[in-house]
Amino acid sequence: MLYIKGVEEINWTQLPSPNDVQVSYFDLSTAERAEDGTMYISFIAEKRRIDLTWTMLTDSQWSQILDAIRSRRPKFYVRLDTSSLGSIEMLAYVGDRKATLAFIRNNVRYWKDTSVSLIEV
Repeated sequence: MLYIKGVEEINWTQLPSPNDVQVSYFDLSTAERAEDGTMYISFIAEKRRIDLTWTMLTDSQWSQILDAIRSRRPKFYVRLDTSSLGSIEMLAYVGDRKATLAFIRNNVRYWKDTSVSLIEV
């Protein structure tokens, strides 16, 4: 299950559950070189990036996801409850949002391979 809420909101809004979740970690650091070429690196923090993918969404579902993010920018809380990863909650901002139009049936657009990247603040 995927949930989102704004910084000032109390209640979570449920969004369509992704078909695939990838969690990656990266280090924030500052680095500079001394005159002799020695590099000095200072570790600042470790942050997470969550890439969510949906195999197929209706236009309404894709709009729901995009509108939920747009209305809460620049940063918002996201909670992901999965059986394999447990519960992940973080303050995030949105990165790339991608979708490929799969087909149109009865005047309804269907999107495939949709994805959203969420980066920890």
